[in-house]
Amino acid sequence: MISDKISTGTFPEQMKNSEQWLLWKPTDDGRKIPRAPWETGDPLLYVDAMDPSNWVSFTEAQSWRSKLPQKFELAYALTRDDKIAFLDLDDVIIDGEPSPAAQNLIDQAHSYTAIRCSLTPRASTVC
Repeated sequence: MISDKISTGTFPEQMKNSEQWLLWKPTDDGRKIPRAPWETGDPLLYVDAMDPSNWVSFTEAQSWRSKLPQKFELAYALTRDDKIAFLDLDDVIIDGEPSPAAQNLIDQAHSYTAIRCSLTPRASTVC
């Protein structure tokens, strides 16, 4: 069975060494709102996830995540200069495991995979 917790120790070094991290907070309606509490001092304010002034190191984002009283998740801002890609596959977890089609894509990618259960029980994501 797949855990809905992503181990932060499993992120690729290329990502962990980049200062392209921020946080997001889920809303009651399932949206993921980008946040940068280190900039504003108010974790309830939204930020532009693609504005580099809102990005910090992986370590700083983790630190802020652990300090905040509400649930926040790590986010990575992908740029055109990155030599990585994200595959976002929704609704592909069946009985705690990726569907055969999703597993085939994961196997072909030969890469880091994060599996995250979303806010609604029916929706899960493989990145």
